[in-house]
Amino acid sequence: MNPLPIRTGGCPGSLASSMVALILALAGATPALAGGASFGYWTGDSDGSSGFQYALIERDSQTSCSVWNDDAWADIGRLQEEVESSGRELLWFTVGDESYVVRDPAVIRRAHDIVQPMAELGKQQGELGRQQGELGRRQGELGALQGRIGALQGRVSALQASRNTDAHSEVAELRRQLEELSTEAHELGQRQRALGQRQRELGERQAELGARQRQATKMAEAQLRTLAETSVRSGRAEEL
Repeated sequence: MNPLPIRTGGCPGSLASSMVALILALAGATPALAGGASFGYWTGDSDGSSGFQYALIERDSQTSCSVWNDDAWADIGRLQEEVESSGRELLWFTVGDESYVVRDPAVIRRAHDIVQPMAELGKQQGELGRQQGELGRRQGELGALQGRIGALQGRVSALQASRNTDAHSEVAELRRQLEELSTEAHELGQRQRALGQRQRELGERQAELGARQRQATKMAEAQLRTLAETSVRSGRAEEL
């Protein structure tokens, strides 16, 4: 089974992110949690070999998680219902074959502190993704304009080839439209070159954030595992 490691502002529901601003469409890959749709960021490359999974279940259907076993979603869904009804946030995790839940506020606060860097990086990646989407839209406008120019040129060529004397006025009108569109296309082309440079800059920024996200994920998962194991030893973790 392929792993589904995700850092969210909620998961799985409708997942937003990407390992960098790649916005993930995993909604069909995992069952929806109780409480409705939520949004998330890809954060890890966990393959499940460590046996550690976690879900920090917050209010308002927000869940930060790294889960690679489909069977876990039933437990997480039930716990999310508990959070929504009680208002008390929870930390769920597995170590090996055992599943646990922690309700202790101090442990929950520490878990929040651990995942916060991933959340901040995810927000930055999401904003870069939005900017890239806007650049793509503008590039699409130029492509559409070039398509219109090509269609008009084709029509002019067809009319000229037909040697239809009645087509002179139409050809003249089409040429007038072509001249206007060509001027517009030239102006867009100049802006396009600037957009291309901006796109490259955003791509470099995305790569940088991606590297930072991977590093933050490894650190967070190590810290969360230590927190989980400490909670088991101290009796703050209840076995499910």
